[in-house]
Amino acid sequence: MKTGLATDRSVPELLPTSRRASVGRVIALSAVVQSWGTLLVAFSPSLQADLLSGSTAKLGLLYSLVAWAGMFGTIGGGFLSDRFGPSWVLQASLGIGAAASVVTGLVSNASGFYVSVSCLTFALYAASIGVTSLLPRLSNGSSRRILSVQLAATGLLTMLLPLMVGALQIRSGNSSTASFRTSCFITAAALIAGYAFTRSDLKSSESIASRESVDVTRCGSLGALAVVVLLSAVHISIDSTIWSFVPSFFQSFESHPFPPAWILSGYAGGYLLSRIFLSVLPEGRRETILLIAPGLAAAVLEAVGFRSGSFLTASVCYWSASLFCGLEYPVLLGFAARHLPRRFGTALAAGGAVGGFLCGVLSFVVGKAGEHPGGLDSAMSILPLGFALFSVIALVWILAIRCRPAVSEKEAL
Repeated sequence: MKTGLATDRSVPELLPTSRRASVGRVIALSAVVQSWGTLLVAFSPSLQADLLSGSTAKLGLLYSLVAWAGMFGTIGGGFLSDRFGPSWVLQASLGIGAAASVVTGLVSNASGFYVSVSCLTFALYAASIGVTSLLPRLSNGSSRRILSVQLAATGLLTMLLPLMVGALQIRSGNSSTASFRTSCFITAAALIAGYAFTRSDLKSSESIASRESVDVTRCGSLGALAVVVLLSAVHISIDSTIWSFVPSFFQSFESHPFPPAWILSGYAGGYLLSRIFLSVLPEGRRETILLIAPGLAAAVLEAVGFRSGSFLTASVCYWSASLFCGLEYPVLLGFAARHLPRRFGTALAAGGAVGGFLCGVLSFVVGKAGEHPGGLDSAMSILPLGFALFSVIALVWILAIRCRPAVSEKEAL
């Protein structure tokens, strides 16, 4: 039976030229949408000092609100995209996001900042989940590779933005809140321009996707969906929480050989390299080991680094861990796109939603812990155990799949 997901593991270069160009523009827009959170984290030391009264607890509350806003945005974006199409969701969410970005650049008190950032995060997550759910349908059988290219593009922008922020902090003596406000206005303009640039691409891509059928025997089981959601939630919550508090953690050292914001760039660079590797690795190759081993390596590296008490040692360990953290999530998404084609949007939305909720809880707890001497160091050294948990769950899942007898086509339905 002919399916929308090819069974011959064809490569992205075999996509028709028009579709390849359309997907490329959609990926570029996705990178802009997904990278705004990096600005918030990179500017967090200045925002904490100027808008949040220097309180780590208030910073933790901000990250909790952002995570929960992302959770609801993910749920809304995923299910509304399935119901009304990504183009409609993108138009609404980018409009809301542009308005919220302008307001974020204007507010001067903590309460207004909480509200505007939450609205902006909600809109951007909705836009991101809608665009991402469309890409596997256009991948011509190379879901993992196309998604890796998308994540690599986001990683490139995520790597460059902290470098720019670090340079601004050096120039302005670490008081760069004014630069953050300017970046909010630039973000609003970029969201509007990005939508205008890709509007026709999204509509034509949605039309192509709607004409392609999917083999109903490959809808995937509810058990597989549940495990994908669980693994997604574990990865997203742990990685996002650690990422959010990295600038504050490194800011606590007495001496800084370079701006803490640059550490985010190094981590994003490791993500970029790992996802470039995945984009050239043939589809379906080494997926078992790529689901299990990276989490274990990342957990050890980050735990050792955050416990070292050395700025340089912690930086190198965190950067090295990124080479492994960047592997597991694209591999998981590629698996979900191939084996849960009709439930990919649901898996993406549910995993992101649960991960966002857990990130909100963890951020609040870490923020509270950071109010006590040594609390932030302890929390940061414990959080990487979540990556090891990802590996353990993946190992149990893979063993269960291998031990399970094959199901018939009737059971698959």
